[in-house]
Amino acid sequence: MNKPLSIITAVDEETTQTLFSFFKNKGDVSLVGKAEDRQELCNMIDALNPDLVIIDLVLPEVNGIEVLSDYHWKENAPSFIAVNDGTNSKLSDEAINQGAKYVMVKPFLPEDLYGRMKLLTRCKPYSNGEKDSNSVQKVKKPVHYIFRKSENDSQIEYEIMKALYQIGIPSSVKGFHYIKDAVFMVLVEPDSIMAITKAIYPAIAFKYFTSKMNVERAIRHAFTISWERGSPEGKAKVFGKGFTGRIKNAEAISMIASKVEYTLRLRNLHA
Repeated sequence: MNKPLSIITAVDEETTQTLFSFFKNKGDVSLVGKAEDRQELCNMIDALNPDLVIIDLVLPEVNGIEVLSDYHWKENAPSFIAVNDGTNSKLSDEAINQGAKYVMVKPFLPEDLYGRMKLLTRCKPYSNGEKDSNSVQKVKKPVHYIFRKSENDSQIEYEIMKALYQIGIPSSVKGFHYIKDAVFMVLVEPDSIMAITKAIYPAIAFKYFTSKMNVERAIRHAFTISWERGSPEGKAKVFGKGFTGRIKNAEAISMIASKVEYTLRLRNLHA
C-alpha cells in the first residue's frame, strides 16, 4: 500500500474544519498539522517534511506569498496549493509565480481540492533518470498557469472552437480538444510554440493523464482530417487564401492562434 499523502494546512478555521472532516476517511491522505501563523507553518514544514501545504493568501498572519517565496527554490520543498478569496487576481498570479501549483478560490468544494491533489501526485519523477515516452510527462510550469482563463474565457474558447470547425476538425476526435488547449496555451504564452514538444505536448499530456506521444499523434490525426476532408473555403478563412496543403502541427497551431488573437483584438478581448 502506498504511503498516504501528508498535508499541512494554513487556512482559516472554517476551511480547516471542512478539510479535516472531508479527509478523515480518506486513506490516501494524512493531515499531519495545521498552522495559524507564518512562523508556526515554517517550523511544521521543516520538522514534518509534508508532501503538500494548503496555504491561505489572504490571512495576514500567515503571509502566504512570503512563505511561497521562502520555499520556492529549496530542495525537497513541499508542493503548495494556495487559497484565495477571489477579490485579488494579482495575488493569485503572484502565488503562481512564487511556485504554487494551483490557486483555489473560496468557497470551493473539498472534492475539487482533492481532485487537484490527485492530479499533482499523478505526475511522479522518473525513477531511473530516463524519460519514458509512454508515461505521463512532468511540466515545469503549473497546469493552472498554462491553462488559466481570463474573464473572457467563454468567448475565447468559442473563437478557438469556431476556427477548428471551420478547418474541418470534428469535436468527436481527441485531437480537437488537444489542439484547443494548445491554441489557448499559445495565446497565454506565445513563446511556448517554439518548444511544442517540450512545453505544449507535455502540458496537455499532464492535463489529460496521457503521454506526450499520444497527444502528438492525436493532434496530427486531427489535422490530417482537416487536410483531407476540410473545405477549402473554411481552411482559407483560418490559414489564408494562399493556403494549399499540409503544414506541421506547430505552424498550424500558431496560425490558428494568430487568427483567434486577431478576432479577439477586433472585439477588444484578450486571453
